Amino acid sequence: MKVVLIGAGSADFGTGNLEALMRCEKLHGAELALVDIDQERLGLIEGLAARGNSEWGSGMRLLATTERREVLEGADFVVVSVAVDREDRWRLDFETTLPFGLRQPYAENGGPGGLAHSLRNIPIVVGIARDMEELCPDAWMLSYTNPVPRITAAVHRHTSIKVVGLCPSVYILEDQVSQVLDLPTDRIHVVGGGLNHFGWVLDIRDTATGEDLYPAFREKARMGDASWCPLSRALFERTGYFPYPSDDHISEYLNLCHHPEHKPWQRWGLHQYDYREHSAEREALWGRVREVVHGGAPLDRVGESAEQEMTVPMIRGLGFGEEVVMPGINIPHDGHIPNLQRGGIVEVPAVVTAHGAHGIVIGELPEPIAGWCNLQISICNLAADAGVTGSREKALQALLLDPMVNDIEQAERILAAYLKVHADYLPQFV
Repeated sequence: MKVVLIGAGSADFGTGNLEALMRCEKLHGAELALVDIDQERLGLIEGLAARGNSEWGSGMRLLATTERREVLEGADFVVVSVAVDREDRWRLDFETTLPFGLRQPYAENGGPGGLAHSLRNIPIVVGIARDMEELCPDAWMLSYTNPVPRITAAVHRHTSIKVVGLCPSVYILEDQVSQVLDLPTDRIHVVGGGLNHFGWVLDIRDTATGEDLYPAFREKARMGDASWCPLSRALFERTGYFPYPSDDHISEYLNLCHHPEHKPWQRWGLHQYDYREHSAEREALWGRVREVVHGGAPLDRVGESAEQEMTVPMIRGLGFGEEVVMPGINIPHDGHIPNLQRGGIVEVPAVVTAHGAHGIVIGELPEPIAGWCNLQISICNLAADAGVTGSREKALQALLLDPMVNDIEQAERILAAYLKVHADYLPQFV
């Protein structure tokens, strides 16, 4: 078995995936290739892997390189977690629309900021997929790169590579439900679906008794602290279903959170991403990695991550033939939610085996949830196509559909501004 981890130096997913892969007994003795364009971080991850190989008895053959093509040949799985200058570009995505009268609630994966984010990351991930078509055409791509549905759609629509988009949002949801109901997570079975970062809880059951826990969750959510998920709870009251994973993500897909005069972001406590704080957190993580690699600190100093619940189960199913049930993965829609348009990328539970990742039919979503999701699927497909082809027409159409955009001229100005400010990372639009 050969696994290639591209973006091994990613603070969000790289270190967590490394530990998950190296501690999986089925992968002991496998070949693990670490790829990152940042030579310093790659060296730290290589040192971390060497420690893990020794202390966890992984017995892996380790490779490390800044050139992915050197290690892709013969790969069975390519795990991708990449981002372009994450904090600084995200801040620009938010600030660029302010002169045009739009204060985005989050500007990461939905809204105009989500488009800019997509256009920057799609060329990188599709480039990886095209290298895979040449060097490991039968390999699976497991992609954590945001915006997950748009990146997954671009690979699916424009390459022959088998791809699954992964995000720990369902695990965040399980923790929320567990806290509200005051039950351990192993007593809770949640069925949710929709779109990544815009999912909806359809059912909650007690794993021990089969009892329907949704009524209890509804009552306790109503009585919860007013500062806890106020937007999600407001939507819960008005649609009958609880959205996940968090208010900031949910707000990106709605027309309800950016009115310039009413300032609904204040009512819902939607605070802009703290770029400086999160950058500091990442630097602190790398400080801990250095302590492990150079100072002999214990491996658990790095911390834990949810990737152990995602990457490894996918490989156990697809690569080793186990039957694995995943609570939520991102795959092409093929009737799993009957009233959503086919051809888009949806997040649904799935059964994963050697024969592939098979989404579970979860039934129709109620209106207006289906309406919101169908609109976002169309935007996702347009953004994916624009990101691959460099079509200004499709990029503009994605903005014209976006519920945050108020008129044609605003959309045109925003697109022109993004293409200018991010020109160094948008080679497809040259």
